[in-house]
Amino acid sequence: MAVTLEAIATPENFDETGYLAANPDVAEAVRSGHFRNGRQHFDGHGRKEGRLVRFPRSIADIQEEKLSASSRCCGSTCRMCGAARNAIF
Repeated sequence: MAVTLEAIATPENFDETGYLAANPDVAEAVRSGHFRNGRQHFDGHGRKEGRLVRFPRSIADIQEEKLSASSRCCGSTCRMCGAARNAIF
């Protein structure tokens, strides 16, 4: 199962594929030649408009990332959040 994560696009998190996926009207404008790419649109318009960028990831990827992060700060129980180390987040 996959979950789709979206956020306001910024220069730091900009991803061409994710920007076009989250903004089908921009993708169409790129295909029709109005913009060279999504970054051109973002720099000229999208940033001011608060356009989104999409980051598709699986639930398993997110769980693994959280478990990996918790193992860096945990003994048997996480001191930061109190969760049991082997809990599924």
